[in-house]
Amino acid sequence: LVGDKAKPRLHKWIEGQTGFPFVDCFMRELAASGYTTHCGREFACWFLVRDLGLDWRLGAEYFESVLIDYEPTANWGNWVYRIATTTPPR
Repeated sequence: LVGDKAKPRLHKWIEGQTGFPFVDCFMRELAASGYTTHCGREFACWFLVRDLGLDWRLGAEYFESVLIDYEPTANWGNWVYRIATTTPPR
């Protein structure tokens, strides 16, 4: 999904209001503290792309805006790696 159709899903993901407690806890932690574990980042990435059907770059941009330990190559590299290694073969 892109554009206006993506906004409600993205907003719920950012606020930790997806209805999936396992993902929501990591997103709330990130919003409150600017940090979440590596595991939390992976799960949030997977959920954004695979379950919500959103563009991974939206998540990478959000993480860039809130992470207190933000480092460009780690953030963007991890997002690309997670997407490349979790894409089902066609």
